[in-house]
Amino acid sequence: MKRLRSERPEPEFTVSMRTHWNGKDEGELRERVAAFGKVGVQHVMVHPVNRDIDDWDEVIEGVGRVAARAS
Repeated sequence: MKRLRSERPEPEFTVSMRTHWNGKDEGELRERVAAFGKVGVQHVMVHPVNRDIDDWDEVIEGVGRVAARAS
């Protein structure tokens, strides 16, 4: 991140990260997002580990709960 920010210091350059999550442990996701934030990641895209619709719904709902608590 230090090297990236030294090369792209402008505030409009957004750093994002993609991560996989199974939707089971919201604490794990909160910790992961917090760790990304500590190093300067501004946006996190959470991708379901599995492609089953039930897994997708569980991940999306969990992400929504984690985001609501973070704001």
